[in-house]
Amino acid sequence: MTCLKRFSFILVASIILITACEDKNADVTGISLDQTSIALAKGDSAILKAIVTPKHAISREVIWESDNTEVATVDNGIVTAVKAGTATITVITSDGRYRAACTVSVNAMTIITGKSGYVKIYMSGNGSFTIDWGDGTARETHSLQPYTWDWYVSSDYCYTHAFSGAYPDTVTITGENVTHLYCFDNHLTYLDVSKNTELKELHCSGNQIVSLDLSNNINLTNLQCYHNKIKSLDMRQNPVLFELLCSNNQLTGLFVDSNNLVRLDCDNNQLNAAALDALFEMLPDNSMSKLIVINDNPGTNSCNRNIATGKGWVF
Repeated sequence: MTCLKRFSFILVASIILITACEDKNADVTGISLDQTSIALAKGDSAILKAIVTPKHAISREVIWESDNTEVATVDNGIVTAVKAGTATITVITSDGRYRAACTVSVNAMTIITGKSGYVKIYMSGNGSFTIDWGDGTARETHSLQPYTWDWYVSSDYCYTHAFSGAYPDTVTITGENVTHLYCFDNHLTYLDVSKNTELKELHCSGNQIVSLDLSNNINLTNLQCYHNKIKSLDMRQNPVLFELLCSNNQLTGLFVDSNNLVRLDCDNNQLNAAALDALFEMLPDNSMSKLIVINDNPGTNSCNRNIATGKGWVF
């Protein structure tokens, strides 16, 4: 019995040793990346991790390639954004048999819409942009038209697409010099314009957006985001903001820091007296005519309006 146990132990140990040796000398059977898509601002970098299978393959060396080095380059998995556009980063096993890819969007704006039928997006600026409607249709490239005071009433600035079937759909817009974006009344549930630092005007009202991060959009002068579901809005990183229309949301906090601000409409939100008083303290005291609307908030009748009127603001 003792000899049998000893033999069994030696046999099991041998099998484990042989298996381990085989694993360490196994052929490569595949490769993948830890990310299949990334969005970067011009000049930013990101790291992609290549995963070679099996874990103990003979060769784990890989080759990195970019199909558009004018947009994004790659060096040993480090991706660097060069200019606005789209590039595909590919990693290939050393034997050339397996590959994996990641799409890189530079200076991209992301929109998620839950609307079936026609979606309309108005844009102006300089240069060109590419739009991927996210439903499998071909990407479109267009020339941006320069801004005029009545720009959004012209079909030259309007880009439409008919969605059908399952939704939501994710729309990706890449363009380095988009200065004006109007995407109102499109059933949007998500909007990310943080990579487009040239943006000056954003009109995204009449949607279902719950949060909006504009901290990177330092050139923004006009924001219209009324009739959404935003609960907090921080505009303290937008020093040249001129007009802010954010009524009919669910705001419990609103923060500003712009000496250019002359119009603020935040009626029909959830701002209590303390939140409104804090907002009044942040308002600029400049020589221009200034208007603020705070109706239909919990703190409308109990806030200290003197803080704002003392700076020349009119209710």
